[in-house]
Amino acid sequence: VIEQTLNYLEVPKIYSENELQAIQEIVEAPDVIGMCVSEAGRTITEMGLKYTTEYEDFNLETTITDQYPSPGTAITKGSIIDLYLEKGEHNPALSEEIP
Repeated sequence: VIEQTLNYLEVPKIYSENELQAIQEIVEAPDVIGMCVSEAGRTITEMGLKYTTEYEDFNLETTITDQYPSPGTAITKGSIIDLYLEKGEHNPALSEEIP
């Protein structure tokens, strides 16, 4: 909420050297389609990325059926990859919330 308010008020962002370096680093979105959630999550986080899913009701062996952005797309480090799973209840959850 605070970030949205500051953006609305057009307050310029001030980054540390480490933050600036991290947001300028470009990586290629990995291909995690067909992987289980645990393997895909490990692959994504090892690259300095995050992930989210529409489903809350799944286990670590649930299979990824699609992703956005597509594999091979140039994205900045720290970006979020949306994972689409084979089944589950609709309820968005960020990777930090998944045990």
